[in-house]
Amino acid sequence: MATTKKEVIQLLEKIAVYMELKGENPFKISAFRKAAQSLEMDDRSLSEIDEFTKLPGIGERTGEIITTFVETGESPELEQLQKEVPKGLIPLLDVQGLGGKKLSRLYKELGITDKDSLLKEAENGKIAALKGFGQKSVDKMVEAVREIGTRPERYPIYDALKIADQIEAYLDTIPAIETYSEAGSLRRLRETVKDLDFVIGTTDVEKVKTALLEFPLIQEVTNDGNTKVSVELKDEIEIAVDFRLVSPEDFPTTLHHFTGSKDHNIKMRQLAKEQDEKISEYGVENKAGKNLHFKTNLLFTITLVCHIYHRKCVKTAKKLSGSKGSRLLLKKKIFVVTCTCTRLGLTAHIPCQK
Repeated sequence: MATTKKEVIQLLEKIAVYMELKGENPFKISAFRKAAQSLEMDDRSLSEIDEFTKLPGIGERTGEIITTFVETGESPELEQLQKEVPKGLIPLLDVQGLGGKKLSRLYKELGITDKDSLLKEAENGKIAALKGFGQKSVDKMVEAVREIGTRPERYPIYDALKIADQIEAYLDTIPAIETYSEAGSLRRLRETVKDLDFVIGTTDVEKVKTALLEFPLIQEVTNDGNTKVSVELKDEIEIAVDFRLVSPEDFPTTLHHFTGSKDHNIKMRQLAKEQDEKISEYGVENKAGKNLHFKTNLLFTITLVCHIYHRKCVKTAKKLSGSKGSRLLLKKKIFVVTCTCTRLGLTAHIPCQK
């Protein structure tokens, strides 16, 4: 079976992770990650790329690694790294606040190779004694490590919807929020979700951030940035939630991007390129360099972005119901949006709760 572009991207990302755990030069690690991003952003299939080194960010050595993997399905570089880095470190990468750099230090300085050795060194105080590791952060780390294997990696959508409803009820009480929507797996109506994503449109980021951090279900704040707030919530389930804060003007394109999936976004970039446009989380740029916005370009939305997954999209459905290729039906109290994507030649039937 032929190697896919997705497999090549995963290879480069894996090499970067193992190199980071090994403590390699940060510039070398960054080179592999940039190469993965460059391949992901390129609209062509692997068979259409004549020379990988012609892509931005892919040097001669990285190009050789890619070519070998494409031709043989194997990567001696990754295999060698896997021999040098203890397998027990890989699951620890998912621990909040414990990235590759910190794990590399723990491995080199304390000989930590897995969950058990980490807990042992934490209990005897050796980790807290290291520079950059306080006792408070170590306590949180230990709690998270002990949950490895006990906390589900993904939750049934039924459980996720219950906590999402509580979040939305709270967001409705924040005056500074002009618009918001869930994104990610939940908006795509996947059967299971790993975490929750929300995109918020506002002209007053600080007020929204202050209000978000007062949400009663917050167990821990893991990121408090200018455009993103990440928290851990605890109710019937414990789940991570990301809130992305953007201007109302940028809301539609940001929502589209973070709804995903990754493969969908790649296809959207390909379709946009065919009509001399560029699409990203930052907007849609036409050939003249002018930024277009979904809010004022309904036809573009229908023909290019046939991507209406939202379980509460009745208002959107009503707006689209008068447009060519779309109609609104009511069956057993469930709205069904039928949207025809003319460019792809596909018809999607999306059920939405009343």
